[in-house]
Amino acid sequence: MEDLAKFDHAITANLLVSEETMQEAFTRGSAKYWRRKDNYGFGWRIKESEDSTAFHFGWWKGYRAYYIRDMEAAKTLIVLTNKDKGPGSSIYWNIVRDTTHPIQFLNQDI
Repeated sequence: MEDLAKFDHAITANLLVSEETMQEAFTRGSAKYWRRKDNYGFGWRIKESEDSTAFHFGWWKGYRAYYIRDMEAAKTLIVLTNKDKGPGSSIYWNIVRDTTHPIQFLNQDI
């Protein structure tokens, strides 16, 4: 988990690539180039109803990873699980968009 938190920090602090490059990565593709969806940036999907939320999900043989970044609120949710199936992704969107509960960081040095 710590490596993903460091990765998130590197993205948000523009340590890996420039802010302009990240803005391109978090920009939706053109519908004319995509047959099914136009919510894909450079390696990131952009939440269809909210342009400020980028995400990437992955899975492999019983494991799943969720990385959701709300750029407007400057919040990231990282979920790692060893379950093939679980609650729908809507639960994660609700956590990211929740403004009533402040997020607490386990390690302020990350």
